[in-house]
Amino acid sequence: MEDINRSLRRTYWWILLWMLMLSLCAFSALFWVSMDTASKVAANPQSGPLAKILIQETIFYQFPFFLGPGLLLASFLFSWFAWMSVRRTCARHMAKAAAVPDKKAKKQKDEEPAARPRSAREIVQDTERQTLHFLGLLQREGRLMDFFSEDLSLYDDAQIGAAARAVHESCKKLVETRLKPVAVIASEEGETVSVEPGFDPSAIRLSGNVAGNPPFRGVLKHRGWKASRYEMPELISQSDPRIIAPAEVEIS
Repeated sequence: MEDINRSLRRTYWWILLWMLMLSLCAFSALFWVSMDTASKVAANPQSGPLAKILIQETIFYQFPFFLGPGLLLASFLFSWFAWMSVRRTCARHMAKAAAVPDKKAKKQKDEEPAARPRSAREIVQDTERQTLHFLGLLQREGRLMDFFSEDLSLYDDAQIGAAARAVHESCKKLVETRLKPVAVIASEEGETVSVEPGFDPSAIRLSGNVAGNPPFRGVLKHRGWKASRYEMPELISQSDPRIIAPAEVEIS
């Protein structure tokens, strides 16, 4: 809308410019005709002194001070009315265009095929790909799969601890960045907590002597974890979705 208003203002100044040029041309033409008439009257011996004085008074005094401002005022008024007409016409066409829906866009929308519902197999495959994709991220950042594949019985505790520290730091950084896990229950483990009615069984698992209806009171054995965010890179289509990390070959 701001672009349209700017264009309309520019149109007004163009109309005014052309009207001023037209008025200047008309003024020059009338002045030239008047001067030519005055020259002929002055050259005519039959013209009396009074006629010559009246013509000179009209041309040199009244003509510039009355006809010039009159043409200038007429230019401004005509430019204003012409611009208002253009503006009103544009507003009417814009309102009409906004009221009438785009038939082509509506036709394209009608022709678009409805989204095919995903099958259960496709949902399972997507879940598997997401899981393997996350394992691939852990392998890329922290070499987690390499750590799992090692036979730890071949190393002493100091070597295992050093390797585990590096894997832990890298994988923790990735998990914090992508998932930012937080505790399901903020209390400390070992404290007595209350489980209110309407709790989510997928978030709180009860054990021990569970009888009756909530609220329940018990000792918190584990705080649980839940993801406060989920930011995973977009899956890249590949021929074998089971690949966790590709093999690396250095060509010499």
